[in-house]
Amino acid sequence: MRIIFAVVLLLSELFALASTKVVLKLDDLFVRNGKCACLPIMNWLFENGIHASYGIISARCDSTFYDTLSKFILNYKETPNPIIEFWHHGYDHIRPEFKDTSYDYQSEHFKMADSIVYEMAGIQMQTFGAPFNQMDENTLKVISCNTNYKYIFFASESLFGKINLVLLNNRINTENGTGNVNYEFFKKNYIKAKDKYKDYIVLQCHPNNWDNIKLEEFKSIIRFLKNEGCEFILPSQFNNKKEKHFMN
Repeated sequence: MRIIFAVVLLLSELFALASTKVVLKLDDLFVRNGKCACLPIMNWLFENGIHASYGIISARCDSTFYDTLSKFILNYKETPNPIIEFWHHGYDHIRPEFKDTSYDYQSEHFKMADSIVYEMAGIQMQTFGAPFNQMDENTLKVISCNTNYKYIFFASESLFGKINLVLLNNRINTENGTGNVNYEFFKKNYIKAKDKYKDYIVLQCHPNNWDNIKLEEFKSIIRFLKNEGCEFILPSQFNNKKEKHFMN
């Protein structure tokens, strides 16, 4: 009996190691006047125990941020194994912000966004995803000076590959145009990329643009991935050594 139990345990551990990791990158979260357009999907994912990360646009938030998102913030701050993560998605999300702008401009925007979120919710973010996924050499310098940040979405391997960051780049599109999440569109992209991205994938979405129909499309994507045996993780839970790069 002990041998059978040991074999079952070993097989389950091997399956967990082999399962594709899914990072949900949910962009453009902000709270104003106690309202947050992302709340419907935040609640659904949270209630179903699905790990998800949310990019905050800090300049669009007001003092109602904490009270509106308190249960999520407390999960992130006080739970040993949280299922929520908040990440840095720029200060104002006005193009250009982190590309083709000066170092001083980018540094100021980065620090303002970081400090505003900390002041609003006591959250020290550690993941960065640029507005429009646009970055340049100055962004690299800014990130290098902010040692709290260890993870970065959709960063150029040639530009960011030599600093102490985990690059999260295996993107599979869920939206056929910003905000237009579509299950069939995603499924086709997933099937094409499945053999290429065996270790992890990143799904970028913009839930602040969704109506009830698009919300159901996204839920279908989540159910499909669960049936595929995928494991949902947060950016900060990602530890694939192949994706880690260190400064020379």
